[in-house]
Amino acid sequence: MDDAQLRRTEFYELADQQIDFFKDFQEEEIAICSTKIDAENWSLLTTQRLLTKSKNNLRVTEIEFASHVSYGDFKGYLYPNFTTGTIVTAEGDTFEYFIETGKASMVMVQGVKTRIQIQNK
Repeated sequence: MDDAQLRRTEFYELADQQIDFFKDFQEEEIAICSTKIDAENWSLLTTQRLLTKSKNNLRVTEIEFASHVSYGDFKGYLYPNFTTGTIVTAEGDTFEYFIETGKASMVMVQGVKTRIQIQNK
């Protein structure tokens, strides 16, 4: 994918890749991908958790045993820059995460989808 299409989204190919907006990783936790709207609004998928900071409120959930509910308006028909996807946690709570719309949406959509599928095997 052309980097020009990834304005807010990043895929982390290296286990030790630095992330400018989050540093508090758990032991053996690796970043997979993120969507950063700005310093106060972002989502980060790791091998262990899904984190979303929205309006300076950080929410964190274990990704283990979650299920997917919605990918939001990821094609950008209603919201041209970003949308939110939703999962249901193992505890039954809903959890939203940011997705950049358009072609870049596939990074977070497929990242979360694949991470959830891996746990069910």
